[in-house]
Amino acid sequence: MRFDKFLYYLLIVFFTLSCSSKKNILYLQDIESISSSVYDYKDAKLKIDDILKIQVYTANPELSLIFNKIDNDLTSNSNLESMKINGYLIDNDGNISFPVLGKIKLVGLTRSQSEILIRNLLIEKKYLTNPTVEVRVLNYHFTILGEVNGPGTYNFFENNMNILKAISMAGDLTINGKRDNLKLIRSTNGKTLVHNIDLTSARYLSSEYFQI
Repeated sequence: MRFDKFLYYLLIVFFTLSCSSKKNILYLQDIESISSSVYDYKDAKLKIDDILKIQVYTANPELSLIFNKIDNDLTSNSNLESMKINGYLIDNDGNISFPVLGKIKLVGLTRSQSEILIRNLLIEKKYLTNPTVEVRVLNYHFTILGEVNGPGTYNFFENNMNILKAISMAGDLTINGKRDNLKLIRSTNGKTLVHNIDLTSARYLSSEYFQI
């Protein structure tokens, strides 16, 4: 009987610890309480020191050659670093220096707005008639530290980068990571802001802190 009682209490402790462990490590535990919705990603505004890749496309590729730098493959780190060196840097006045058009002020615009601006300038100056312009930011990145399997700095190019994708790129949190106390640090308008995020709750999926 004494052994049976010991085994009984041991099982209670085991299941209690198991429940506690799952509560600490499972993501989005209240996801059923959140109605399905589509997150509205904001188009980030261009900032001083952003490095841009700008490509101009036309029906006749020869007409746009003067406006384009070498189009390297972004999938290679060496090519990416080369493109950063040769990319269009937004200077302290918020301008880039673009072939033929000269100085163009892009700071404060979104990527899509800057594409429209450059396209309209090319048409207004009668350099091209119906060009397509593509703008991408080459130095978007995030740094993830602490209890993750792959801490470090990661580059990304898409606008819809979010916290879950960032954690996935870093190999997920370790078993010791505190999923209910993630610190998101952002620099906005020269100020450093710290936000606490609870990954075990689904509430942050619709907050402004979901997007990186």
